[in-house]
Amino acid sequence: MLSAIVLFAVDVKAQAPFTTEFSSGVKVNLPIGTLKETNTFGIGFDLQGEVPITRTFTAVGNVGLSFFLGRDSAEGTYDGESRGFIPFLAGVRYYVANSFFIGGQAGYAMYQAGFLEGPSTGGFSYAPQIGFNGPKAGLYLFYNATKLSKETEVLPTGNMAHIGGSILYRF
Repeated sequence: MLSAIVLFAVDVKAQAPFTTEFSSGVKVNLPIGTLKETNTFGIGFDLQGEVPITRTFTAVGNVGLSFFLGRDSAEGTYDGESRGFIPFLAGVRYYVANSFFIGGQAGYAMYQAGFLEGPSTGGFSYAPQIGFNGPKAGLYLFYNATKLSKETEVLPTGNMAHIGGSILYRF
C-alpha cells in the first residue's frame, strides 16, 4: 500500500505544470431513440474544467445547455416544442496518446419543454466520449443518455439519448 502511495506521489510530482484548465465552446447534438421521435437537431454550449490526476488520467467536470428543435409526431402527440437540456456531469479521461483521450462522465441532467419555460424532468445521465486536445482548443465526440425519473405532459419517462460533438477553446 505504501509503495502505491509513493508511486502515485512521484507520478503526480512529475507532471509539469500541474494546473487546472478551463474551456468553453459549442456543441451539436443529434437525437436518437425516444428523443428523435420528438426533436430533430440540437445546438448548445459547454463549460468544462479539467484537472490532472496523473500523466495519463484527468478529472473532468462539465455543465452545458442545449436546445433541441421540436418535431410534430405522426400521431399528433407532441406539439413540436423545442426542449432544453442541462447536464451536470463529472468523470475521468485517460490519455492513450499525448493529446488523444477516451473517457466518461456521469451525473444529473434535466430536460425542459419549451424555451426553459415549460415542465421539466431529470435523472441519472452518463456520457462516454473520445476526443483530442490541441494547444488552444479541443474536440470531442460523445454519446449521452439520461434516464428520466418522471413523466410530464410533454416529456415521457425512459431513456432520452443523443450523440454529438463539441469544440472547446481553453482559456
